[in-house]
Amino acid sequence: MKKVWLVVLPLLVFIGGVGFLYQGLFSDPRELDSQATGKTVPAFSLPDLMNPETIYTPGSLKGEVTILNVWGVWCITCAVELPYLTQLR
Repeated sequence: MKKVWLVVLPLLVFIGGVGFLYQGLFSDPRELDSQATGKTVPAFSLPDLMNPETIYTPGSLKGEVTILNVWGVWCITCAVELPYLTQLR
């Protein structure tokens, strides 16, 4: 019975891996699931890090393609990103 599991277990893992990878063939990598999609940007007024005289507001970004990075202190990825953002000053 022990020898049967030595053959069956790797086979099951292999079949599971193939099924997982096969499912990935039909997914769209450009599809982004976000809770913020379609919502308006809240009111803000922020200076440019490189040019403090330039102030950004939702109105100044309207009609342009813009990446707006919003983060929180509870976010692990954001905590890793924070030192790099503070070096931009």
